[in-house]
Amino acid sequence: MLAARDTGWTLAECAAIQLDVKSLPWVEVKEAVLALTPTDEYARDGLALLREWDGQVDTESSAAAVFELFVAEMCVRVAKAKAPNSWDVALGEGALGILPYNLFSDRRVSHLTRLLREQPSGWFASWAKEMETVLTGVVRQLRREAGPSAKFWAWGHLRRLLLEHPLFGKHRWLGPAFNRGPFPWGGDGNTVSQAGARPAEPTAFTHNMANLRTAFDLADLSKSTFVLCGGQSGNPLSPHHADQLPLWLQGESFTLAWEQADVIRAAVDTLRLLPQ
Repeated sequence: MLAARDTGWTLAECAAIQLDVKSLPWVEVKEAVLALTPTDEYARDGLALLREWDGQVDTESSAAAVFELFVAEMCVRVAKAKAPNSWDVALGEGALGILPYNLFSDRRVSHLTRLLREQPSGWFASWAKEMETVLTGVVRQLRREAGPSAKFWAWGHLRRLLLEHPLFGKHRWLGPAFNRGPFPWGGDGNTVSQAGARPAEPTAFTHNMANLRTAFDLADLSKSTFVLCGGQSGNPLSPHHADQLPLWLQGESFTLAWEQADVIRAAVDTLRLLPQ
């Protein structure tokens, strides 16, 4: 969508861009993946879904689930092939024993897409065989863990969005009170609408998303739109805590009060700061 033109964008189109879940990695590796001629039934089933896929990492897409798990497992195998003793670190797990995660995983998919296109020697006995084996394993996993047919494999229901409180999120009793979700959610770490997960845990809850979405009309700022996933208050007892979440989940927003008269009309509470 962004590449289509560089002028003439409307406010609605600028807002729509932020919801884009088109997979560019799929565009890059599609030819290599669809060139496979698997003999295994599971791999053939997975490939059949990918042949019909439009590349949108939608919440309800089963093909997206196949591709996302395929990419994650291929990233694992690529890391193990060249870093057998530290592959987990290369995938973003741990940081010198201090932090639980690192940022190495951010480059894994772009690295993988190049490898799948070029298929250089020195990695696997056969790239095609390795890809088929992974595809077989992915479909087996989905049938075992999600359901017997593709209708159970909707990506956004396998890998959901959880708004987890930084202090109490994992607490047995406080977590449910402070967290929001989980919610079915599409996208991945490479779509404009972010929903990243580490390759080692591709179906773990995603916490990585665009909390704020805005579209500003510089010709008329009173037409600008705004939505904040977590709401305008960090206090869970406030009525404005996560009060914009329903709009955010639906991809909608509201017009931002800009002119003073509009702000006064829209205000529910007023905080006055008086200098001493």
